[in-house]
Amino acid sequence: MRAAVKRAGGPRLARYGRFGRFVLIGLSNTAVSYATFLGLFAVFPEEGWRTEASQTVAYLAGMAWSFFWNRRWVFSSTNRALADAVRFAVVQLVLLGLSVVLVSVFVDELALGPVLGWVVAMGIVTVTNYGLLRSVVFGQRT
Repeated sequence: MRAAVKRAGGPRLARYGRFGRFVLIGLSNTAVSYATFLGLFAVFPEEGWRTEASQTVAYLAGMAWSFFWNRRWVFSSTNRALADAVRFAVVQLVLLGLSVVLVSVFVDELALGPVLGWVVAMGIVTVTNYGLLRSVVFGQRT
């Protein structure tokens, strides 16, 4: 395992292990999700569910990327892929709901704006996500 980590990210990444890999995948996933959110927020009409629709599509856009890289590279799961995928989907849908509520509260109710509101909400969701992926989704099954 150490050799694989060293090859994949060099000695600096090996020092940080699983959490370091999670952060790298999270950053790339965040870039995809954030760009999608801002792009849709700019084009969707202000009336209606602009914030909620933008966040929903942005979150879903990052799910496939996140599953592939977290399963393969971060957690090196040897569980059945379908079982991991089902658990991952359930956790992500719960976190999607949480993210939509948090973004709506921070952007629309507390008027933090789409940038700060999104960043604060997704920070909360990210910490929750790591814990659930580690323990519920990709934890070793016996």
